[in-house]
Amino acid sequence: MNNILVVEDHQTTRKGLINLLQNSGYQVDSADDGLEAEAMITGNKYDLILVDLILPHINGLKILKKSKQIFPSTEVIVMTAHETINSAIHAMKLGAYDYLMKPLEPEKIIDIVNHAIERKEFLKTTDLCFSNNSCLLGRSKQMIEIFKILAKMADTENSVMIIGENGSGKKTLAQTIHKNSPFKNNPFIMLNCAMVPNNLSEEQAFHYLKSKVTAKNGQNKKTSKYTLYLDNIDMTSPTIQNSLLFFLDLHANDCSSQRPFAGNIRLITSSRKNLRTLMEKKILREDLFFRINTLPVYLPPLRERKVDIPLLANHFSNKYTTSPIKTISSEVLALFMKYQWPGNVQELKNIIEYSILMTTGNQITLDDLPSYLKEAEPPPINGVREKDMTLDELEKTYILKQLDAHGWDQKKTAVRLGIGRTTLWRRLKQYGVIMPHTRKLTSYP
Repeated sequence: MNNILVVEDHQTTRKGLINLLQNSGYQVDSADDGLEAEAMITGNKYDLILVDLILPHINGLKILKKSKQIFPSTEVIVMTAHETINSAIHAMKLGAYDYLMKPLEPEKIIDIVNHAIERKEFLKTTDLCFSNNSCLLGRSKQMIEIFKILAKMADTENSVMIIGENGSGKKTLAQTIHKNSPFKNNPFIMLNCAMVPNNLSEEQAFHYLKSKVTAKNGQNKKTSKYTLYLDNIDMTSPTIQNSLLFFLDLHANDCSSQRPFAGNIRLITSSRKNLRTLMEKKILREDLFFRINTLPVYLPPLRERKVDIPLLANHFSNKYTTSPIKTISSEVLALFMKYQWPGNVQELKNIIEYSILMTTGNQITLDDLPSYLKEAEPPPINGVREKDMTLDELEKTYILKQLDAHGWDQKKTAVRLGIGRTTLWRRLKQYGVIMPHTRKLTSYP
């Protein structure tokens, strides 16, 4: 049974959390101030700690930091009634799994607690190999799912297809798959399909592919196994696709043998676009699609897993600075969390490298960032920039977003907005919004 420590000075809230977690099958201890919590985490190894940020004697951030120093694998969720982005980012920077805003919602608490415990159990049981320089990091739900997929495919030789935007880490994921596969002691050969000339004949294209693999495979024997990573396969022309299919059916170093090529390679492909859509549009050959689509993996863009940004930013800061390590200010992390990252993890890495060169102190500040980042506008709402919206449109958008976030519960939404339910009802009537009965409905201007 997983054990959880609840650190909360408000008696009613503390008892409510204890009952909720115990009823969900967890073993629960509790503390009502920072000093008691510090003593308990020093003598006990907890799977998870739920800690309020504002506590008597020692605050929640210090408890978080202390816990991570003693037992780094213990997950920590911070709770706060003060909605400040700086405190939340600081907590994530110190290693918190997530943070909860008060008033607490029981269903959300259990959902986050279950995911945190699931993540801890997965990382404890898996023996996946990650290089020290890997940027395949994350505590988000999306990345935990990818880590699970990696664990399941570690002992297989099946083909893997990675879908993800530019800069999202497709090559890093491919290398990680290779390092955890039966081929890990054999070569990892990468071919960028976008670099294959499109004016080649099928025969020329075949020999081009064969020569590239042979050259990168070095002096290995003809029967040696290796991982072949085909990047940007969505950019291949019909001629290249024909040659590629023939190439995959034959042994790369001995075409005359007619032996199945698949028996000697672990094939990994990547694409920026949905390959099924390309196949349906007849842009990608159907037989090639089914050849490479054995184990599909979707690598989400950074804007869909922003909870990983503090972890990645600090990883790159530690990697590219020499002593003393450059820290990242809360203002910079707050801007990182608002930005949409069209260049994904690669763009974040480049910005950290740039900022390290520009800063004259021991902390990266807003002044050290590239000018385009500081001047970036917030993302449009249904194609409309906030600066182009009227006050009524902005108000409607905000109210509808809050309704959506609170499951269209008018009472909770009114409390969050600081207005009465009658006022909220009048606003919705004015907007012509019909409250959904069986499902959430989002309608933005």
